[in-house]
Amino acid sequence: VGVGRVTGNAFYVPGMKVEEGGTFIEFFGAKKAIDGSREAFGNGYGPGVSQDLPAGDYVLRATVGGAMGEAPFSVKVGELTEASVVLNAGRRLRGQ
Repeated sequence: VGVGRVTGNAFYVPGMKVEEGGTFIEFFGAKKAIDGSREAFGNGYGPGVSQDLPAGDYVLRATVGGAMGEAPFSVKVGELTEASVVLNAGRRLRGQ
C-alpha cells in the first residue's frame, strides 16, 4: 500500500489563514461507521500539521477556540495534498 502526505490548515474566512499554534488539526477516514464515528488517522497542533496517509478519502477537522469545521480531501500515492477548512469564524482582537 502506497502513501501520500497531507498538510492541514484552517482559515477564519477565505484568505485569512489561522496562524496561531492553538489550532487543533485532526485527520479522519471519510467513511462513517454505523454509529457515526470515523477512524482517526492522526492529529496535531498549529498551522501546517502534516501526516503520511495511505491513498484514499479522508476528512480534515480543524478546531480553533469554539469554532470547528470539517472538509473532505483525497490522498494519492506519492503526492502532497494541501487540505484546508474554512471555519467562517471571526478573530478576537486583544483587549476585546
